[in-house]
Amino acid sequence: GQSPYTDDYSGVERDFLLTVADQLALHIENFRLRDQDWELSRVRELQERLLPKSAAGIKGYDIAHVWRPARSVSGDYYDVIELGLDKLAVCIGDVIGKGMPAALLMSNVQAAVKAVASHDMPPAEVCARVNRVLAGNLAAGNFVTFFYSMIDSATSELIYTNAGHVPPVLVRKDGTVARLESGGALLGVFKNWTFEQERVQLRPGDRLVMVTDGITELKDDTEEEFGEERLERLIVRHREAGAAGLKDRILEAVSDFSNGTFQDDVTIVVVAAD
Repeated sequence: GQSPYTDDYSGVERDFLLTVADQLALHIENFRLRDQDWELSRVRELQERLLPKSAAGIKGYDIAHVWRPARSVSGDYYDVIELGLDKLAVCIGDVIGKGMPAALLMSNVQAAVKAVASHDMPPAEVCARVNRVLAGNLAAGNFVTFFYSMIDSATSELIYTNAGHVPPVLVRKDGTVARLESGGALLGVFKNWTFEQERVQLRPGDRLVMVTDGITELKDDTEEEFGEERLERLIVRHREAGAAGLKDRILEAVSDFSNGTFQDDVTIVVVAAD
């Protein structure tokens, strides 16, 4: 049957997105008319205010994250959204592009996610709605990779949709590894794309790590990439650490690998099932 979520946006959602768009347009105009460095710092402050401040979570799950722009502003995005009813949304995204345009586009993505995410909105439909907001409004060659998941503590399930993002790594307590790949196309390319979603059980001792490609495509002095397999081995080796400890181990490892030089924005989100 037809999904109950395929209707157009509600008036509240539309008004919210229009308000955000107006704010972003104002920032673009300010950027053009005023001192560039000052305006970049203002946009950076805006980005930081929109990101999660506290360790939001639900019983049985610990979450840690780090967001480190390579420049003044970032095209990376993550969020942790309490949905009530023992549910939590955890998502991560990356705009293909850099600088102010990428930062402004990612703010649009963040606003769209917050406008549509709810406890009964399936991840596949969240991605479909955000995709419809973006499709047709992006400059040529621009698109967004995005991973959206919902944790249900009542059933110990994680339901996710991966829209072309670096596959998050799920490491089980016994060290077995799964990559969360199912979903569909990048956001902003095909307006009417139908996304898929998958369910996985989260058991005590499991660790879920989400990153942007600033981690996996990071290069050392010989131009070798850090890569997904190296990331997997690292998570397996430190899987008994808590969320914050594992996040720190990953950040330390990539910093050592690149001698402290980050070529791109770096974002890490770790979910630890207790």
